[in-house]
Amino acid sequence: SIVRERTAEERRVAVTPRGCASLIAAGHRLFVEAGAGEGAAYPDAEYEKVGARIVWSREEAFGRGDLVIKVSRPTPEEVELLPVGGAVAGFLHLAAAPREQLESLGSRRITALAFELLDVGGVRPIQTAMSEIAGRLCPQLAGRWLETTSGGRGVLLNGVAGVAPAEVVILGAGVLGTDA
Repeated sequence: SIVRERTAEERRVAVTPRGCASLIAAGHRLFVEAGAGEGAAYPDAEYEKVGARIVWSREEAFGRGDLVIKVSRPTPEEVELLPVGGAVAGFLHLAAAPREQLESLGSRRITALAFELLDVGGVRPIQTAMSEIAGRLCPQLAGRWLETTSGGRGVLLNGVAGVAPAEVVILGAGVLGTDA
């Protein structure tokens, strides 16, 4: 099941309609919570078009599939919706999770698959892709924060004729830093 994210400002969806089409072609049945893709501009109709089934209640979305796929770590309320012995996958960041949440996952015997830790031959492809995206967004966000409307000093990152561009320092040369 692909569920709708409820975290403030979260607009991503764990699987796009194109990804669903690939999973369905591989023989999987997919349930998508109504509205799951709206924040990312994927209406329910696009999921239905590739063969996913739209479910209308949050409880059904969490209880219907063998695996719940999310973007972010499940909230305490979502953990309670997961069936005992079920499974969840997403960017879980369990090392930073509150102890109570880890204990709740454990007591309910939930299998948790962290996208950020999936390793393929010594490479973490999902973490790499997310770091590339974050790196590309950094200059865009920095430029926005430098605008006076965001409380900045009114600096234009690339400057204009007669005005020098901003000086930018990027710390780190990993995937994120290189893409920034």
